[in-house]
Amino acid sequence: VDGANGNDGNDGQTMPTALKTLQKAANILNAGQMVLVKGGNYLGSSLKTTVGLTRSGLPNAQLIFKNYNGEKVSFDGSVGDSVVNQGDEMFDFGGGVSNIIIDGFELYNFSQTIYLRGDNENITLMNINIPLNRNYGVIGRGNNIRIENFFINNSADRGIAAGGTNFHIYS
Repeated sequence: VDGANGNDGNDGQTMPTALKTLQKAANILNAGQMVLVKGGNYLGSSLKTTVGLTRSGLPNAQLIFKNYNGEKVSFDGSVGDSVVNQGDEMFDFGGGVSNIIIDGFELYNFSQTIYLRGDNENITLMNINIPLNRNYGVIGRGNNIRIENFFINNSADRGIAAGGTNFHIYS
């Protein structure tokens, strides 16, 4: 994904044919595939800030969303595509999804930055920085959720509000 030079009409298989939006990548991703996101500050005007995750990976073939080559990737929810959708969630796990890894992003100015709706399983959230959020850094429930090397600061309500079984938090 390349918010500056990508195009959602591309196939997304190489950097010259990168997609523009993370949502388009999430919609076409299959088990075992990885989405690499080019560095930059992604605003609602250049990349829809809410990414609905409705597809699952497999236990040995996860869906992976990661920053490209260690580049700094920031998503800013303060600028939405409309008054109604001003960055309520950055990652919205649709419920019943599994085997997903989110790795290496800075997420700020969202209401519920990462929302685990319903019974999600085997989700890993790692190397994520949430310096500012309007309500929750992570909210929701699931089974076997791993949160690792995760920084949350300036939460208006709670950093993590989670339920379910086997929530593992590592610094």
